[in-house]
Amino acid sequence: MKRSYAALLNIVSVICLLTSCASQRHQEWFPDERSGLGKFSYNPRNVSDKNSFERTLLTPVDSKNPARKKFDLYYFVRMPTKSSATKTVLFIPGGPGRFTPGPFAEVTFADFLIDNGYNVVFYHTRGAGFSQIPASNRYDNFLKSSYVLKDIEAIRQDLIRQNILRKDGKWDAVIGYSYGTVVAQQYAGTYKNYVERLVLMGVLSRHGFQSLPDSFDAISGEIQSINRITLENIFRRGEFSKLPTDRKMFIIDTAFGTSDAKGIFQKAEEKFGSVGFVASAYCDLKAQNELGELEKYSQQFFKALRGLRDVGWLPTSDSPAPVVQLAFAMQIRDGVLGSSPGAPDCGPDITGGSDRVFNVASIYDGINMSFLKKWLDNGKTNLRDAVKASGGEAHYARGINKYLNKIGISEGEVIEPFNPSRHKHGKPTLILTGGADTAPAGKAAEHFFLNALAGARTLIEYPGIGHWYSLPLIPSGSQTTIPGNSTVCVPSDPKNPDSRKSRVRDCLIYSFLEMDSDTFNNPNDNKILSVIMTDKANICYRGQNMTQSRAVAGTCP
Repeated sequence: MKRSYAALLNIVSVICLLTSCASQRHQEWFPDERSGLGKFSYNPRNVSDKNSFERTLLTPVDSKNPARKKFDLYYFVRMPTKSSATKTVLFIPGGPGRFTPGPFAEVTFADFLIDNGYNVVFYHTRGAGFSQIPASNRYDNFLKSSYVLKDIEAIRQDLIRQNILRKDGKWDAVIGYSYGTVVAQQYAGTYKNYVERLVLMGVLSRHGFQSLPDSFDAISGEIQSINRITLENIFRRGEFSKLPTDRKMFIIDTAFGTSDAKGIFQKAEEKFGSVGFVASAYCDLKAQNELGELEKYSQQFFKALRGLRDVGWLPTSDSPAPVVQLAFAMQIRDGVLGSSPGAPDCGPDITGGSDRVFNVASIYDGINMSFLKKWLDNGKTNLRDAVKASGGEAHYARGINKYLNKIGISEGEVIEPFNPSRHKHGKPTLILTGGADTAPAGKAAEHFFLNALAGARTLIEYPGIGHWYSLPLIPSGSQTTIPGNSTVCVPSDPKNPDSRKSRVRDCLIYSFLEMDSDTFNNPNDNKILSVIMTDKANICYRGQNMTQSRAVAGTCP
């Protein structure tokens, strides 16, 4: 009897290995999938090493079991070159899985602060860059943001030991960008006593999935509308003056669809989960004959479809955005009209981020909309099936997305759509959102402003601005200089080509960090507000004890 039972177990084991149980085995993430270090294309900055500080901290992979596996958590600080900083901010990048490579490369939204008396702290999130956790996918559930919060706290405590943070141990500000707003909001809500102010750019929220049964379709429709408006506005530029109006509308309808028909964007999203995946995996999909009718469009075409959200349509001076706007619109035009052949452009996709962290954290943090749709349809059960569905129809049928196949699934996990109001706090907060940015689709910025914050807060929506947040230069002749600063808010001088080119975005952030909330939101005191009001930006403010929002300019939610 024992022998028969053992034989039965052997048969079951063989069947398991040959069928569905194969997907349960632990897999290793390859180095290029984990780190993202091989995907950067940048030129080192000319910065003296005397003005930077970098460290690795031996950190538990599982903070609940600190005696188990540990990894090296990497962070660095960029410091002013001419004087000692009196304030320190933390910059949290997007992705998930994006990171600034090191002290001497890649300029970020926060770097201007270094020349204005601030230390700026950067880190490589666990699993990305130099902060590598074990390669086995059995550790994937430790990549979610709840563990990242503890990593940031470990960095803060180390900065106290290094005498870099202020005496009370607080961050003077935390700046979150894109997915970084998810982490920043959770950190401020969890460690309220250690954050002075918060700046959030390109916020994400999936709160709608908790109350609206058709939230996926509603957000998808909003993304479609934003993309259509963006391309329509770019087509108004003089470079497209010879393109007839009916041809412009045909291109827009074909690329992004109408109320009655799906466009190429929607077809790609349904089949492969996201246009971004098509753009990055284009060469493999083409080799596997998976593209079908989409094969007549080039890889550059899909990158242009995806990239419109980054550049927006507002033509800002002294920025790469207008040049890329034009290039993207031309690639979409030529792809739809067939005026240029599908380029043999299969090559490396330079993204500068960890594929492992991007795919894993998007699922575990409740950000991936396709996953959430299936997860909720399944009654928050069968996690593996929901992950499978997030890759679109082709992956659901044939398992073509190698990254989704590798995700370590912990079936006991209960994943909730990310809702910033679960991490509510009272810290003064500046929310900057772009009218052409599809990342906050689903009224994320409005939800943050109304429901996720309890203290003084300002919401600024800039029309035509995309996810790069390339706001214009401060116009010549503007009165924007604030007391105690002579550079960041000074307009450029058109008669002097060597003069500093100060941006509206930088002046806004600096003013927010240096002024009290009432002063910052008063155009008579904060002159940069008067500048952006000419661009028809909406500015909404609610003070600490205000029960209603005040429209500084435009309309408020």
